[in-house]
Amino acid sequence: IFLILTGGVLLFFCLAGFFFARQLPQMETFGASGNFQEDTVRNMSETIVRLVSEQEYEKIMTDHAGEMLKKDADAKDLEYAAESLGNHWGKFQEITDVTLAEMKKGGKDYAVTEVKASYENVKVTFTFSFDLEMKLSGIHMQ
Repeated sequence: IFLILTGGVLLFFCLAGFFFARQLPQMETFGASGNFQEDTVRNMSETIVRLVSEQEYEKIMTDHAGEMLKKDADAKDLEYAAESLGNHWGKFQEITDVTLAEMKKGGKDYAVTEVKASYENVKVTFTFSFDLEMKLSGIHMQ
């Protein structure tokens, strides 16, 4: 009985570990899945930076956000996130760097970009994730 119970417990923990590991994001080189086009991802990232710069948070949510982001945030949350970096960014100057990668999470593929942008008074690093339909599924500003 002890061996059967021990085997059952070990099997449970192995299966739980497998399912838990599957939910963790796994980063990959951009292009690994073949599901994303570099120009499309870059252009969408630049569009989102421009909309944040113009404080068009509602437009981001209505026109570009996917269901995952809509479930977790709204336009006010995006505005609050931007304001948490300071209220006086100044005018947008330029995007200084864009880094692309892919992420697999929960069996789904995402394009991930890190965009560094300069404003008159601050430098902001944006991290975006896009689903297969190029809808914004995650946004982070620092």
